[in-house]
Amino acid sequence: MISLTAAQHMIAMATAEAKSLNVIVAVAVCDAEGHAVAIARMDGMGAFAAESAWDQAVNYVAGLVDEGYGQEADYSSIMKGLKMIKLGEVVEGIVSVFGAEPEQNDEIALAALAAL
Repeated sequence: MISLTAAQHMIAMATAEAKSLNVIVAVAVCDAEGHAVAIARMDGMGAFAAESAWDQAVNYVAGLVDEGYGQEADYSSIMKGLKMIKLGEVVEGIVSVFGAEPEQNDEIALAALAAL
């Protein structure tokens, strides 16, 4: 299970990476069932961006649940800005980044994962 402290640290690392890329984003960290642990949007990001980041994570989790938690259906390679949070082979949650170019979202999501 992802703690609030860990989720907040992931968001801090993600927003720091976004600042280094000179972009603004929204970040959602969700548990393995898609429930929000922490969500943030950077100053200047549109009002619905945080919801979009969370929706992206929920839809991603829905696909993983349908396929057995990503064992055959890890869509993160084609859905930029979405990364599974794993402990070993167990999916603990999802980090979702929304708002920048797809490759930038992906880079920011990787920075969030590096926080763990």
